[in-house]
Amino acid sequence: AEWANKAVRVPNSHYWAHAALVAALGHLDRPEETQSAVEELLQRKPKFTCNFAKKHLFYIKNSVQVDHYVEGLRKAGLPE
Repeated sequence: AEWANKAVRVPNSHYWAHAALVAALGHLDRPEETQSAVEELLQRKPKFTCNFAKKHLFYIKNSVQVDHYVEGLRKAGLPE
């Protein structure tokens, strides 16, 4: 979450930096920060979902890593 917070502060940061923050916060159980991060992500990429992330992370060959990332998104409240 610390590094993702740094990434989202970069001017014109890409929505994937925000998604990484959401996934990290989802695992850390920080509801207020998580809700704010989810709102920011969905402002930048309104149709971002868990399935969108899975589909676009095809280049990550270790399915355990992808599953862990997506589980953080789920815990944060992103739709399937």
